[in-house]
Amino acid sequence: MMYFVTTQYMPMRFDYDDYLQEVGKKQGINRVNNELPVNSLSEGDVYVADAYGKIVDGTLLGDAVGGNVFRKSKRGVIFNGSVRKLDALVELEGFNAWIRGFDPSSISGMVCASVNAPIRIGRVTVLPGDVVIAKRSGVIFIPPQFVVELILSVEVPTLRNDFNAQRREGKIDNSVDFNTWLIQQPDLPIPKAELNAYLNQQATQQPNPQPTRSQR
Repeated sequence: MMYFVTTQYMPMRFDYDDYLQEVGKKQGINRVNNELPVNSLSEGDVYVADAYGKIVDGTLLGDAVGGNVFRKSKRGVIFNGSVRKLDALVELEGFNAWIRGFDPSSISGMVCASVNAPIRIGRVTVLPGDVVIAKRSGVIFIPPQFVVELILSVEVPTLRNDFNAQRREGKIDNSVDFNTWLIQQPDLPIPKAELNAYLNQQATQQPNPQPTRSQR
């Protein structure tokens, strides 16, 4: 899971671009262009940009800017847009990219409209500071306030399966319950205090068993 910086690109409108350049100079920015979001990256960030799916003349980076992205973030990019000099980018060991396509053209006819503001990627709204799970088949964006719950909802059932398997194999005594065993594990996905709170919450949410016919 990774945190990221968002950027919105739009088709060029020269009066708007002039306005952005004027605002940028007041903030000490020499030029508002596709290198601006790169300069705001820190280690662990992912550069996420909406370039409205533009491929030709929509190449947000080549090997030079891509190398700068990797030096700053040690990560990669997620673009609703394209890149160029793909062969050189592939040679950047550790650099990953989820893109719409690639093209030899240079970026043209586009304006960098915002950095670290809400954008749209695919069918979802993405905010800076969100968390992303990136796989070969696609990406999932997660609001940060739901990350711990999501991790636990996936990891705890997996750990429970491991616990049950070890108990069946006789590696765990039947007198040891799952919660006790779980807290003793050395490599847990989140701090033990948060895990305890989650387990207690799950216990209080368990439905009361319905009485059997003989109990009525």
